[in-house]
Amino acid sequence: MIRRLYVNNFRCLVDFTWEPQAEALILGTNGSGKSAVVEVIQTLRHWIVGDGRLSDLLDGETLARWSESKSIEIDLDVETTEGFYKYQVEFELEKTREVRVLRERLSLDDVSLFDRLPEQVRLQGTVSEYLIPPSLSAFEVANPLGGNPAVLRFLQYFVRMIAVKPIPILIENEAMNPSNDTWTRFEQFVAWYWYQTSNGKFSAAVQSMLKEIWDDFDFLQLRQVGQQTRVLRTHFQAPDKYTGEYSIGFHELSDGERMLIVLYALLAYQEAMPPSVIILDEPDNFVAMSEIQPWLLKMLEGRPEHGQIILISHNPEIIETMGADRVAYFSRQDHQSPTKVGPLPSDDSGLSLSERITRGWIGA
Repeated sequence: MIRRLYVNNFRCLVDFTWEPQAEALILGTNGSGKSAVVEVIQTLRHWIVGDGRLSDLLDGETLARWSESKSIEIDLDVETTEGFYKYQVEFELEKTREVRVLRERLSLDDVSLFDRLPEQVRLQGTVSEYLIPPSLSAFEVANPLGGNPAVLRFLQYFVRMIAVKPIPILIENEAMNPSNDTWTRFEQFVAWYWYQTSNGKFSAAVQSMLKEIWDDFDFLQLRQVGQQTRVLRTHFQAPDKYTGEYSIGFHELSDGERMLIVLYALLAYQEAMPPSVIILDEPDNFVAMSEIQPWLLKMLEGRPEHGQIILISHNPEIIETMGADRVAYFSRQDHQSPTKVGPLPSDDSGLSLSERITRGWIGA
């Protein structure tokens, strides 16, 4: 799980430090930097895994507008079953040159695994220095050349990580290939779902969970419609005297139904995979309050040791279920000031947390 995140000069995150709990709820007013945290972790994931070009992940607009610095610093402390990893990276965004890395380091229990300057990587246990383009992550070299299992385990930790804000209407109905990529809006959910179905435990869990929430649900199907293309279809029990196939395309479902499929697929993913981090920005969008609580309770009850669940939400059911002790409160004085994070302001009104938010006594 993420024990500490330090970010400097990424949007409104300037000299920002957060130590998230295993189960955390981020609250704060609009513009307080909640979604920026999701974005920075998603950016870091794409960078480490290598499924996004650095110039596509960062640009001049990523920098804090009021800062004169042209670099972004990110430090991440991660606790896993293997030990305590510390990862540090600094990017430079100059207008006159391509985005590049100034430094990149990874250690496990204070033992260096690699140390990288702009164009050189020194691996643990070697005196050799490998040349690397300044726009590529050191993992491009450290994993295949170093052959260090500790580096590979850290890389796999990020491969398993999810940090998304699902928007059902943006999810594509078909996929050309299975993919483990998870871009911010989860547009490629069908490709991601296809990739996960290679794990039989995941597939069985999704089908079983959806049968619990829809009495007439039968099964999900990835139907081949071309040489490579697959579309996602939802099969339901056929009405009486109906002799044909009774299935509905994923794109034909309501936004709320599509969102429920996404949420329960993520729940099945948590059950089927080794411990990972799941970060969801407003998972309650398009979903009724009576539908979100059963899902959330199962997510919290099923969280494995060293797993982590981080949510951003304004939903009263989520707020009350998570409780004040799990809240990280984000705030900013104005649009020229950085994000601060801390506990909720003290209160002796006797009102519930969601009621205090509704009355405007706490910004969220």
